[in-house]
Amino acid sequence: MLLIRVGESQFAGEKDVAEQLARWTRPSDPAGIALWQPTMPAGCHCDVLVISPGGIVVIEVKGLKEGANGRMPSGPIETPGNGRWVCDGVELELFLQDGSLNPLGQAQNYATNLGQLFREKLEVADLYVRALVLLVKPQYAKGAPVEIAGGIHDYHEGRRGLLSVTTLTHPRASRSFRRYFHRLNERAQITAATALEILELLDVPGFTHESLVAMRFPREKSRYRRSRGTGTAAL
Repeated sequence: MLLIRVGESQFAGEKDVAEQLARWTRPSDPAGIALWQPTMPAGCHCDVLVISPGGIVVIEVKGLKEGANGRMPSGPIETPGNGRWVCDGVELELFLQDGSLNPLGQAQNYATNLGQLFREKLEVADLYVRALVLLVKPQYAKGAPVEIAGGIHDYHEGRRGLLSVTTLTHPRASRSFRRYFHRLNERAQITAATALEILELLDVPGFTHESLVAMRFPREKSRYRRSRGTGTAAL
């Protein structure tokens, strides 16, 4: 995974995510390009945009902090798709934009808008953008990842993309984050030619078709998932 720092952020949680992505430099690590704080078209925003052979992912990073009860959320956190997120009977204090009720709704809106833009500009009818939300504890909050009610969950809503929730403050969470992209890349959907068009649309220079092929973007889409031997554990 190649990390490109387009913009800057003072939020420690976002820096933590960027550091994780920057470590994925081995051939066995997930392939792709991660744009950190990218310059996005109107109506679209994200902390990180990942363009990988398996798909495009909008990543929203949300930092957890003490609630009105003075305690750091430890779970289980209730994460309804159409309501506020709650822990121990207290609503989580999360920075949200565009009137969204929760981070999943916010990330989904951005992913939907970006996918529509890509389909129109690139004239690719089946190009959809996924959304991933990372809940991150501050560095001083030690311990395992916060528990999410019902476990870490993935689900599709129509064809708008995959919505996921996880945390990234613990080795177990780090492995889940990596596994998410390994699973995504099991079926190549973004060709080198499409990736190049997306990068040009976002004003990210320095790439050629052949350089993207060398980064494991395919020349053609794959019809079937690539076998990974023993398979992949669920997120």
